[in-house]
Amino acid sequence: MVISIEPYIIVEPLLKAVVPKQYRPALRTAYKKYLYSGNKVECPCCGGRFSQFLPFGFKKKRLNAQCPQCNALERHRLLWLYLQRETELFTRHQEFKVLHVAPETCFEEAFRKLPNVDYLSIDLESPRAMKHMDLTNLPLGNNSYDVIFCVHVLEHIPDAPKAMREMFRVLKPGGLGVILVPIDKKLSQTFEDPSITSKEDRTRYYGQWDHVRQYGLDYADKLREAGFQVDVIENYAEKLGADSIRRYGINDSEDLYISHKP
Repeated sequence: MVISIEPYIIVEPLLKAVVPKQYRPALRTAYKKYLYSGNKVECPCCGGRFSQFLPFGFKKKRLNAQCPQCNALERHRLLWLYLQRETELFTRHQEFKVLHVAPETCFEEAFRKLPNVDYLSIDLESPRAMKHMDLTNLPLGNNSYDVIFCVHVLEHIPDAPKAMREMFRVLKPGGLGVILVPIDKKLSQTFEDPSITSKEDRTRYYGQWDHVRQYGLDYADKLREAGFQVDVIENYAEKLGADSIRRYGINDSEDLYISHKP
């Protein structure tokens, strides 16, 4: 049976009526893990195993998308598998510094479990972040971080080129930049129109009301203009195979943009 609604919706009225606010997130997670208990799918970010992933989406719900335990989506699981299998991020023995922009729970918890990591999460406003910072004006030193994680953030920022240049400045030479955005492969050029300001029009043109552009296939060039070397890993899930695509609930047509500082 495929469950097509978020399970916490069923018990949300009861939670709000009888459970203090600070305890609700843990109870929601526990209920979701119970409802989705099983071993058909696995989340590489948290190691959880379930009967299926939760549905997720803004304009249209995607089935089997969100991890019931750490909230990782298809893109997060694909990226984590790539980092586990294709990089030295998880096998480094010396201390290294990680800057995490707009921290997702799934990555934050996974990074904190890694040994030898000096970890800092930042966001302009989010209470989850360790410090509040403007990505276009970072109060951080040049060449100070070994890894920068910035996943689906730049599409929200009006001056994205400046944010890219700031991340390049802060990254150490030889450092890894995981700077991803949603990309429409049908667009050869990124579409952006400052006159599109209403929530309805932004959702219509950009896919989400709080996005300010829709990136196209020229995204790698924009990173290169900021100074990065960029490797475009096309359809990485295909390399993992059909069994892994089903097991980890990943997108078989998504590309990864992996950046480095020369």
